Amino acid sequence: MATQYTTGATHAVAFPSKIDLGHILNLTITNALDNGTIRGVGDWIDFDRYADADCPADSFEGKIVQQAANGNWYVQVTKVDVQNPAVLIYEVPIIRDNFNTEFSSEKRFYNAAGATVRAYVLTSVYDIFEVSKEGFVGEPAVGATVTAAATTGKLTIG
Repeated sequence: MATQYTTGATHAVAFPSKIDLGHILNLTITNALDNGTIRGVGDWIDFDRYADADCPADSFEGKIVQQAANGNWYVQVTKVDVQNPAVLIYEVPIIRDNFNTEFSSEKRFYNAAGATVRAYVLTSVYDIFEVSKEGFVGEPAVGATVTAAATTGKLTIG
């Protein structure tokens, strides 16, 4: 679960808006990752759990198609590699109702190193997901092409 919390820093907020849910994998991550990170699938660990890996070269490309009403950006997948797929990291943040607004902001939560998180396999050029500006390297804008940085998994403009 995206239950790790930090003050002072903001993390990417994401949502798997319209993704073909053919496969959702459990990935044990090596480094702390924000929701909306694009990763690869590593070795089998045990039943229904894989290690994470760098995003495979040329396995993902997308296009920013619209800005959502909440200020986030919709990214449509434009290139997939079904033999060596990229995956979208998204774990539902656990927000407690009894905290103040500082603690209820999704931008304060991230997935800790060593956690097992949900990984949505990107298999269709019709897959669309939502990511806040913190999930991009560069300034997001409608029409921009994005790829995934191999080691960080952040969406890179251009």
